[in-house]
Amino acid sequence: MLEILYRDDWLVAIHKPSGLLVHRSPIAAHEERFAVQLLRDQLGRRVYPAHRLDRGTSGVLLFALDREVARTLAQRFEAQAVDKRYLAVVRGHPPEHGVIEHALVRRLDAVEVRSGKGAGARDALPEDVDDSDSPEAAEPVAQPARTRFRRLATVELPHAVDRYPSSRYALVELLPETGRRHQLRRHLKHIAHPIIGDATYGKGRHNRLFQALFGSHRLLLACTRLALAHPVTERPLEIVAPVAEDFAAVLAALGWQTAQRSTFEAESRLSAARGPAPERPRSHDTPGRTMNPLLQVRQHGQQIWLDNLSRTLLEEGHLARFVADDGVAGVTTNPAIFHKAISGGRYYEDDLAALKQQPLSAEARYEALVIPDVQRACDLLAPLHRDSGGSAGYVSLEVSPALAHDADGTVAAGLRLKAAVDRPNLLIKVPATPAGLVAIERLIGEGVSVNVTLMFSLAHCEGVAEAYLRGLARLRAAGGDVAGVMSVASLFLSRVDTLVDKLLEERGGDLPALRGRTAVAMARLAYEAYQERFHGAGFEDLAAAGARPQYMLWASTGTKNPAYSDLLYVEPLIGAETINTLPDATLDALRDHGRVASTLEQDVEQAAAHFTALAAAGIDLVAVGERLQQEGLAQFEQAFAGLLELTA
Repeated sequence: MLEILYRDDWLVAIHKPSGLLVHRSPIAAHEERFAVQLLRDQLGRRVYPAHRLDRGTSGVLLFALDREVARTLAQRFEAQAVDKRYLAVVRGHPPEHGVIEHALVRRLDAVEVRSGKGAGARDALPEDVDDSDSPEAAEPVAQPARTRFRRLATVELPHAVDRYPSSRYALVELLPETGRRHQLRRHLKHIAHPIIGDATYGKGRHNRLFQALFGSHRLLLACTRLALAHPVTERPLEIVAPVAEDFAAVLAALGWQTAQRSTFEAESRLSAARGPAPERPRSHDTPGRTMNPLLQVRQHGQQIWLDNLSRTLLEEGHLARFVADDGVAGVTTNPAIFHKAISGGRYYEDDLAALKQQPLSAEARYEALVIPDVQRACDLLAPLHRDSGGSAGYVSLEVSPALAHDADGTVAAGLRLKAAVDRPNLLIKVPATPAGLVAIERLIGEGVSVNVTLMFSLAHCEGVAEAYLRGLARLRAAGGDVAGVMSVASLFLSRVDTLVDKLLEERGGDLPALRGRTAVAMARLAYEAYQERFHGAGFEDLAAAGARPQYMLWASTGTKNPAYSDLLYVEPLIGAETINTLPDATLDALRDHGRVASTLEQDVEQAAAHFTALAAAGIDLVAVGERLQQEGLAQFEQAFAGLLELTA
């Protein structure tokens, strides 16, 4: 018999156990027990579900007792006038609180696909047919979706999963502000903290660990509370469900009884007539100040990396503070950065003097100086790398610029540096030259994670993505683990505007009005192509095998024209599954006065129109990209030559 949590003349709410379908389902034709039928038989009358819970989710499930009330409830849920609270156990340690704003592509279930009528077919299903866990196919319509979360408790288990000797998990409270299909499960996957027990969006190795340790074979997600105005009386109504016994047993085994119980008791005391949603989270260290913009960016799905590394940053704790206080999630380096660090850093003097007493080449001495720095940075970011499932926490180290046109030499250097650093969160940096593309494919095929650098055009983006896909296919064909490889594609921005602005000035007329817009337009068009390439049908097979998209990374983001905003290449380019690597000054500017919102997918049509206007003006952006790449190579070669002079 179903546990009834609430009943009156118009409504009834049950405590749905995990594993029970709400309705009959096309994907579980053999099932004979469904919440609708069981409750109908228990009450002796028809019931109408007001919302849906996935098969694996337990908790509050609300029904209407007549069609008119059901229609009113459906409108309340659609209008987001129902406060829903969930508990979940997730992999890793997410931030203490945050907001996930990530649009979700509406996915068609098996019934809709077979009917050929799209999303409307689901609305026409019989009332006792459930599609909540049906196989899906993407329909290219992204719907806004927003989830707030709060971390309640954490644990680290002494069991090796993936590449780490221990495994981290957290108990979180989830407050969905929209009601998209599988929203919570997909949002938690999006921030790299999937729900334990989720066979579709989670990680099998972590699910199996919970099965082995705790005998848990369920999705660890529960709806613990619904609050709304009663659809007939309009009085505040709150319905609370205790955590199911099988879920509570896992919480007890993890030592989380107090966290779970205190949350439940607090919720039980709340009035259902809640006020407006809470304000933006406040900074922990500055009362009255809104959350650090650097931390807000992460809530929109973008990582902020530091475009700098030196022994000063490491020895004096600056990098550790950037990671702890600002949420910096990675580090990029290049020969110019290391030249500046070594030539002006007092922490290198003794080591360099000792190395010069050894019979080493200048390049070997350089590597002996910087590899320990890279290793320390990797170690500092290792917890983030682990908790994110390998989607964040990387440090980049570039091969010699002298190898830019030597594919074989680049591959050999990449493999050698990977072995020398010996850290799973290292990215080998390779330029996007024709020889570099060959090397990228081969390195990815060898299981080496790669940061592709010196990209200045959409043509570069396309060539780099294709090289990555070929490398993944090669790795998979060789029996390698595509899930263990990470790649980012670094698109350089400020230099593009600098050159294009100059070309516009030379042409005169009204064309100078187009200045300062090309780089942002290019990034938005590159992101549109990224979405089509890595979230379309062409990547599905590799994604199913665990392959990651090749994230776009915005590089050269320090504004060079003083007439432009110091955040020109930051604020307009915030979006999910992207990275922005910032020099120190731009990092400080974002922290000080940054305005954060999901902006990357805005004004894409205007971006395309801008490119059309440049073409009409005779500006060839492919040629611009090639010229800038050659200039960038020359600058890095000069910096690297200077490094070798220091270490000779």
